[in-house]
Amino acid sequence: MRIASIRRDGRVELIIELPERGAALLRDLYDHARLGSPPAGMQALIDRGPAEVSLIRVALAQHASRLPLVDLAKADWLAPQPRTGKILGIAVNNRHLNRMAFREPTHPMIFMKSSTSLTGHGKPIEILDDHGYTIPEPELCAVLGKGGKNIPEDQAMGHVFGYTITNDITASGVKFTMDSVALNIGAGNLRPHHTVWREKHGPSDGYLYFTYHTRSKSSDTFSPMGPWLTLAQDVPDPNHLSIRSWIDGELYTDDDTANYLFPVQRCIAEASRFLTLEAGDIIHFGTAGASTSKFPMGNRSVNLFEKNGSTVDVEIAGLGKLSNVISRI
Repeated sequence: MRIASIRRDGRVELIIELPERGAALLRDLYDHARLGSPPAGMQALIDRGPAEVSLIRVALAQHASRLPLVDLAKADWLAPQPRTGKILGIAVNNRHLNRMAFREPTHPMIFMKSSTSLTGHGKPIEILDDHGYTIPEPELCAVLGKGGKNIPEDQAMGHVFGYTITNDITASGVKFTMDSVALNIGAGNLRPHHTVWREKHGPSDGYLYFTYHTRSKSSDTFSPMGPWLTLAQDVPDPNHLSIRSWIDGELYTDDDTANYLFPVQRCIAEASRFLTLEAGDIIHFGTAGASTSKFPMGNRSVNLFEKNGSTVDVEIAGLGKLSNVISRI
């Protein structure tokens, strides 16, 4: 079952996919099935819990053929969970990319994105001149159905409400100019943890390197997401889904979530050790890294986003296709 969020007549509406027909407003299903007041948005649906989803499944089977359709071609798509508390990302979680690592990570590396970076299917990705070199990062996302602290890895999948697609837009230009600094504190002041992750360049190397990801990851429109949220029970194995992405119809990456260094359940469990997770939070699990013959550097190929008006598509098996247009402003 797939559900999405759109804006219609000035308000947020949930829509539900109708097998073989298209989609309908969730509130129309509630009216036909006499389920009472519909949830006001995705967060409200999540908060009502699994029993509410079961009611919707039964009602959909009984009433789908009688519901009026929504014109998806004219829909004003939002991110499926537009009111999330926090977005967590897992950095460099791909075996193709980690071949270049000086030392392979031993734990998922976690960063945060702002909910204000969210945008929907069909919307523009706005790239400023100040962003500099900017790349796509096609990824799988999970929206949590329940939160927790110190979630055991073997229970982590039970915390997922559903899965969707994101494109974790990253402005490397701003990340490595405005938001990076190297400090030479002197070799005698370095501590072992300062260089455990990198090569130390001789006995006089006293450099600390800092990179801050906020602007490069959380700029407005840098989290396009959707269009659909596929409920977790309809995704048998999120650790084995093909991910492909195109720029103007040309395939630049062809990968699979089986290539994650850390699987979905490990990432959720690890995040919950340090951060209290909440229902409605979003976690995305790492960029697709496998390249194609025309684009041997995959998503890091030079100038994928150079052309104003280019279309970038991300498809994950069973979840749909997310499409956005590049707007250089």
